[in-house]
Amino acid sequence: MTHPAWLRRCLGQSDAVLIVAEGKTPPRDLSTVSELLAPQIPIILLLTWSCRVEAARTAGWVRAAGASRHFHVRGRLDLERVTRLLTGNGFGLVLSGGGARGVAHVGVMRALKEHAIAIDVIMGTSVGAFIGAGIALEWDYASMLEEAKKFGAIRPLSEITVPRVSLLAGRNLNSFLQRWFADLNIEDTPLPYSCVSTNLNSCESVIHRYGNLQACVKASSAVPGVFPPVVLNGMVHVDGGVLNNMPADLIRKDGAGFVVGVDVSGPSGTACELNIIELLTRVGCIGDEAKAALRRKECDVIIAPKLTNVGLLSFAACEQAIEAGYLSTVEKLDQMCMAKPIHGGGG
Repeated sequence: MTHPAWLRRCLGQSDAVLIVAEGKTPPRDLSTVSELLAPQIPIILLLTWSCRVEAARTAGWVRAAGASRHFHVRGRLDLERVTRLLTGNGFGLVLSGGGARGVAHVGVMRALKEHAIAIDVIMGTSVGAFIGAGIALEWDYASMLEEAKKFGAIRPLSEITVPRVSLLAGRNLNSFLQRWFADLNIEDTPLPYSCVSTNLNSCESVIHRYGNLQACVKASSAVPGVFPPVVLNGMVHVDGGVLNNMPADLIRKDGAGFVVGVDVSGPSGTACELNIIELLTRVGCIGDEAKAALRRKECDVIIAPKLTNVGLLSFAACEQAIEAGYLSTVEKLDQMCMAKPIHGGGG
């Protein structure tokens, strides 16, 4: 910093500070900038990449810059996304929880991509956290369909354990999470992404924007009594749907000016068809129903796939659920096309 007095003066007049850095370079200590800023002035980090986002360096850069927000920029389309989000005009996609019914989110993604509707920011709860992470990592439809089929082949009742804290041990879930997300952090996703869990210690919803991706997704989908709770930073977390199954109210704070919510939480089956796992899954999210209607009103468009015949554990019916998500999205295209931008996707 060759002119610290001038730097201090410029920073003192700022409403926000934008730091641009090459993502492939080692993080540099930028604490001087944050030390000169008033606490309420945000630092926004833009990491530029020549082609694809490389994992491992992002978290270090965010810490070094003291950034409250960060974005990955690989080209013009990414830069346009950043502009929209920073001005509150982004296209936000919110994916609800709903067990196996949530595979319909894959069909929603397929329809949006086929019709060149750009997604700027994604937030998910429970199974919506799983699929939202895949979208944020820019998985293609064929890959998501293949993984959905593999996951659907699992029989949940095959891993029932001695119920100290949960009926299922969660081994299969852990195995898939490790294969899908390995050692990625949320910070590494090319598209801005977050997921929601419930903190049992504080009895409040928590938004995960940073940290180990598979740990946060597991916390978001840890249905009480079905899967073991997840301990993050000394706090016990369970399924985000306990307090907020459709976090449309939260995504607005990330710069989404137009919000599309995908609701897969509707009723399915009859009481006599319930088993204990499905019963616990429904009970776990019933506390959010009182505010669910208000959260749906936060959405500009609600997509509610027709999933009457798909139960919370009907993972084998993944293709039926995906098709329902696709068709329901196509029906809403006219409403979504009122939002900008629409383009061919990519960075």
